[in-house]
Amino acid sequence: MAYCPPNVKPQTLAAGQHPVYLVDLKELDPSKLANFKAQAVFIAKYQTVADATEIEQAIKFNGSRADFYAGQTIDRLHIAAGLPEPAPGEPLDLSALQIALSGVELILEVNDKGYANGVLVPEPLGEDQI
Repeated sequence: MAYCPPNVKPQTLAAGQHPVYLVDLKELDPSKLANFKAQAVFIAKYQTVADATEIEQAIKFNGSRADFYAGQTIDRLHIAAGLPEPAPGEPLDLSALQIALSGVELILEVNDKGYANGVLVPEPLGEDQI
């Protein structure tokens, strides 16, 4: 376990859905991919709307069936940003995506172990709900 100064309590999110903002999105350096047993990894950092608690999500592609869920997260980030979903194999413009998501509220699903599992795009209010 890494060093932690006294009186510092770790910030965690309870299991469930949390309104968040994306604060950073980057692709992991290829030299570090072996640590993740992956072919590509994106790290998304979110901050909760309520109290600015930060949580990171590793979006990992390793050639398995689970890549569907990683791809779904990337697609949902694009949808929330109002951008077209990227085609398979297309390089991502992470800076444009991050700029487009500035100030956009997302819903982050957190599992019972405190890990970010997925992103949901909030439903816009219909005219009858306004």
